[in-house]
Amino acid sequence: MIGLSLNSHARELAIYLAENRRTWWQGHLGDWSQTKTPPHYEAHGIPEILRIHPDEQITRSNLRHEEISIAIHEPLGIKKENSKQ
Repeated sequence: MIGLSLNSHARELAIYLAENRRTWWQGHLGDWSQTKTPPHYEAHGIPEILRIHPDEQITRSNLRHEEISIAIHEPLGIKKENSKQ
């Protein structure tokens, strides 16, 4: 799990992380209008939750709620049921 921040200032990210105890890796990309990363991954809003293969192919997109857990466990061969089905 990697989080990428699109805040104008890295200090905003540091405050958010401290207040919300986020433990996964976080990167700061700078202002949304100044970075090429969101369009590269077809991100159109925040949050955009994707599963990206090491070869940079997007294998799952628009993940929300229980779909996140399923997308994480699926490549590991762990079957997770979506209770909304």
